[in-house]
Amino acid sequence: MQYWLLLSLLLFGTASTAAPKNEDQDFTANLIRKSNETLQAKCQAATQQLAAAKGSYQTGVRTQEKWLMCECLAPEFERLIKAENPATITADTVTKSLQTGLQNCSAKSMRITIPLACKEDAAKAKPPADPDTYCNCMTTGVNRLSDADLIESSARAYREFQAKVEAKSKGLPEPVFEPGEFEKLDQACKKKS
Repeated sequence: MQYWLLLSLLLFGTASTAAPKNEDQDFTANLIRKSNETLQAKCQAATQQLAAAKGSYQTGVRTQEKWLMCECLAPEFERLIKAENPATITADTVTKSLQTGLQNCSAKSMRITIPLACKEDAAKAKPPADPDTYCNCMTTGVNRLSDADLIESSARAYREFQAKVEAKSKGLPEPVFEPGEFEKLDQACKKKS
């Protein structure tokens, strides 16, 4: 599923900030400020990409990216940071808050977006799948998966994609992976339709 990979790249293709050994409050306050600035920049980029989107699929993907960055992750990060004792916030706390916010928002985003992207996936299936049957099956299956399974499937898709890119860049055969939870669901729904 193309959207699954796009979301994986968006979510897991970002770098995390390592905490220095001797932290102080100025460093932590600066890290929170920088994290907020990064989220705002990603929100602005997502807004611009949405404005430039062409076609229903690209518009759907960009709409979800904008929702993720602007309407979910930034407020979720702010909520998590405010729940902490300001005197005890460390770089590790900030990083964990970003990761927790990202996981919470990612699961919500996948539950919304996967059903939206399914009609295009059904049309691209070989042979083409019945969109209504496929989408009903995918929506039901996605809703049955735990947030942890959704996040792990997305992270796994990203790791496998990176391994394939690395193999190709080195002229090696593309690695073959066993299907994950999401891929199994996708295959089962295509068979039903």
